[in-house]
Amino acid sequence: MKRNMRNSGSDGSALNSPCGRSQTGLKTIRFKQFDCEEPRMNDIALHGKSNDDPRLYEDSCVELLLNPSGDRKNYFHFIATPAGLLSDYRAKLNEKPDLGWNSGASVKAEKRADSWTVALSIPEKALGDYSKKGFPVNFARHRAMTKDQPAMSDYQWSPVPRKSFHELEQFGMMYLEAPEDTNLIRESDFRVERKNLYRGGDSWMIWGNKITTSEQRFEFDKTIFINGGQSFHIINPRGGLGNCLQYLENLKPDTTYRLSYFLKTRLTPPGGAGAYMVFADGSVNQRAFPVTKVSGDNPWHRLTFEFKTPSMTNRNQKQKPLVAFWVWNAEGEAWFDDVRIVELKN
Repeated sequence: MKRNMRNSGSDGSALNSPCGRSQTGLKTIRFKQFDCEEPRMNDIALHGKSNDDPRLYEDSCVELLLNPSGDRKNYFHFIATPAGLLSDYRAKLNEKPDLGWNSGASVKAEKRADSWTVALSIPEKALGDYSKKGFPVNFARHRAMTKDQPAMSDYQWSPVPRKSFHELEQFGMMYLEAPEDTNLIRESDFRVERKNLYRGGDSWMIWGNKITTSEQRFEFDKTIFINGGQSFHIINPRGGLGNCLQYLENLKPDTTYRLSYFLKTRLTPPGGAGAYMVFADGSVNQRAFPVTKVSGDNPWHRLTFEFKTPSMTNRNQKQKPLVAFWVWNAEGEAWFDDVRIVELKN
């Protein structure tokens, strides 16, 4: 499934909405297109016979999960296949779904030589009272074959560490209106160019104890990322230490913040300390998030922490607050993306 929007996590910055509202007649929300590349079009499984087939999820299909109320408990689930069949139901976390619910949605599907597409139109009234600014969603694909099942069969937009598409707490946000960006991190999606050996963009500084060798590499990866088309990628040798840091000039004293970032690793365990983030609050204190460093082979996952700054934050030029993303003495690779620090006002 191709991505033509930005993944924001559960409180992230604005993404380009994949849907639109019709302007005439019954109001609908249109999800413009799921575009699914498929080199084995002759083998895709399509056993469903009719709409609302209870086993439609076993076919090659896409799934749309919407939490219009934003409570991360009640949601609507839509399943559509390249044959143009649709199943929809109303659900609540940890309860049996209401299979008899009918949204009135319609689907338009098209098969191509090496791909298939699905577009969904959902009556706006079916979603009930929802935030017109946006709400949590998940977009997913199940790739099923009549023979020789693929090694990877499930894909989803929200970065969830498990296979389930129903982890509502991890759903990303679909914004119908661009929200105010309160993130204090500059160039937070690493959509920057490498200026020299020790600097990326205008805000990130890079250091490594083997940075001048071919063994240790720091790059802005255009092929593996969460947001903005690039991530920060460290390739680290045995015994290597490396980081990317940014000073936080806008951090206020005596203020509570939420810090979050996405991390993916391929680091040989135990191998060393692993990948992590260091936060210095402007005092003599430095904290590592997480405390237990990440090693091994881990898919993209979001790490979130809350902290309160001390009274001397940004009042001592010799102790500037900063964030730094490290790989410490662990052999392999790590990717960091979508770094956010937002003030918690309530």
